[in-house]
Amino acid sequence: MGERQEVFNPIKYTVIVAIILLISIQQAYAVGTAANTTVGSSATVDYQVGGVSQPQRSSGTTGQFVVDRRINFVVAEVGASYATVTPATLNHALKFSVTNLTNGPVDFRLVYTQDATGSLGPIGGAVDTFDTFGVEFYKDNGDGIFNVSDTLINFLDEVAADAVITVYVVSDIPINQVDTDFSLGKLTAIAALAGVVGTLGVDHIETNTGSVDDPTTVDTVFGDLAGPATGDVAQDGKHSAHDGYDIVTANIVVVKNMKVISDPFNGTSFPRAIPGAIVEYCIQISNNGSAVAQIVTVNDTIPVGSNYVVGSLFAGGTVTGSTCNADGTSEDDNAIGIDDLLSPTENTGQFNATTKVVETKVQTLGINATTTSRFQITIN
Repeated sequence: MGERQEVFNPIKYTVIVAIILLISIQQAYAVGTAANTTVGSSATVDYQVGGVSQPQRSSGTTGQFVVDRRINFVVAEVGASYATVTPATLNHALKFSVTNLTNGPVDFRLVYTQDATGSLGPIGGAVDTFDTFGVEFYKDNGDGIFNVSDTLINFLDEVAADAVITVYVVSDIPINQVDTDFSLGKLTAIAALAGVVGTLGVDHIETNTGSVDDPTTVDTVFGDLAGPATGDVAQDGKHSAHDGYDIVTANIVVVKNMKVISDPFNGTSFPRAIPGAIVEYCIQISNNGSAVAQIVTVNDTIPVGSNYVVGSLFAGGTVTGSTCNADGTSEDDNAIGIDDLLSPTENTGQFNATTKVVETKVQTLGINATTTSRFQITIN
């Protein structure tokens, strides 16, 4: 009989791949023998003299040594995207992980550095345009979501070997930012001496460099990689990662047009802006941003030497090209008492005869949408 050929088994292949990946992950996170562990054993020698066994000889403790400390850790941005925020809002989090690959516990000093204006970000070609303020650090409570249960910290305390800690950089956003503005920055962790709970130790330094290893002393050796922060080079006892905030907001553009509707001599046939003429103003409000605008309120004072035309106020109209359409909802003229301008759901408007201000309000204006506010005056 011929040799039996094994048929490809996709389930078996998947299991094998999974096992290989699991082993790789374990090796990646294995920190090795703990620092300050004594390694070695006594060598013994048995021998005879004249055919008679002699007392066993031992090397004792010679040849033993203590394991040195290898500082290695990784700071990484979590999510591969910027945090989307709106202007003038508080407590927005950038999410990072700090993985301790050192063969022992380590404290980590934390530093957040904001990029210079014009700097290029790590994702999608973003360019830094502003700085946040009120920067704080929080340690995640284990649920992976920034919330009130997380702990405000100044440093990471007694991080065990192989531990992965989620850290949030939390900032407030200034008011004068526009859509697609970016604030970029880097979180750097610096390895510090552990040992006293609740106290940040001094920064680690490499010890006994350029000298023969002392088997009785725990030396410190840096094994970290280079990071994106300025000055973060390989084997310097620190590591960094890059992230940032992306402003997502409405971008409102306002255009005010006028046209003469009629005059006392020409009527509606090629009317002119002469005393007695009726002029219509149309204010176009466009949202070219990345977020819906809410409670879009327009205020316009009628010109000196004119009178408001009662019943001419319309809100929430549309445009064709750049021309206002004769639509929208007719609004109140009376600003006295409870006006529908207080409505939480409708287009609203009013004319204040005392201040001469025309006001309209549209509840929402969608992305890439345009609305209008229209009213008329007569020229005195």
